[in-house]
Amino acid sequence: MDFEKYAQPEYWKSLILSIYHWLLRDVLIADALLELIALLACFVLAGLIARPFKPKLRHLIERHRWELLPVGRFLGARRQVLTLAVAIVLLWFALAAFLKFKLSAQILNTAVSLLTIV
Repeated sequence: MDFEKYAQPEYWKSLILSIYHWLLRDVLIADALLELIALLACFVLAGLIARPFKPKLRHLIERHRWELLPVGRFLGARRQVLTLAVAIVLLWFALAAFLKFKLSAQILNTAVSLLTIV
């Protein structure tokens, strides 16, 4: 293999320029930026919506002494993934809105698919 090209500054300059052009052509377009803003907004809102429920679930588990019972372990595990569950629901709504207005929703669709696998 020709590893000498990696030592050439021209190679790195051309690589950076090709990445820059790819960003301008495919990523930094209005539809993709709108999707990324919606994705970020869904995660921020999910964190804000789930925040008040986490202490309530912890208090419920501690008050009824369910830590070692299966119901307590179940609620404790759900408390930890509550933000992700709320984010998935919000992303579904955002995805439906994007599709309703006939906008590109590839990034949102990918995010929803990846989060529902987890």
